Amino acid sequence: MSESRLADLARREADIGLRTTRTESQVLIERRLGVLRLGLYASQSYVERRLRSARLRPGDFERHDFIGHSGPAARQKVGEDWLVARGAKHFPFRSNSMLAIVEATERGQGITMLAEVVGRELDRVVRIEVDEPPPSVTVWLVYHRELRQVPRIRAVVAALEELFHQRVGAG
Repeated sequence: MSESRLADLARREADIGLRTTRTESQVLIERRLGVLRLGLYASQSYVERRLRSARLRPGDFERHDFIGHSGPAARQKVGEDWLVARGAKHFPFRSNSMLAIVEATERGQGITMLAEVVGRELDRVVRIEVDEPPPSVTVWLVYHRELRQVPRIRAVVAALEELFHQRVGAG
């Protein structure tokens, strides 16, 4: 599956999960992949319409529209708490789909917080500079203990670890 929801890996609803929260389950193996730095992004059209430059200063947040997360990403709330603490009030669009969030951002609906590794790959958005860097999140690769010796699981785990380290670094 490739949706943004927490599958119960302990009950084997999925074989492997990427999470930004730790598990308390004794039957799951967690491997720390590293740290994702987050950044703010908007379309060039949003910047031209609503900002003087691609920069938000203290006091600017309350005047802008933000694209928020719903579902598991909203429960963690690291990004939204950071925005709200700086005055963000307007979240006219929320989704648990990263594709929908990116599409809304590209179409000029507001500013969103994305992993830098995602934002820098998007041609239709620009990074919004801020005085204080947004938070970072630790990413965990999680799978059921019973699957640790399964060749296909080991291969996918190794591939995901390698990809993460190539694209993001050890963090």
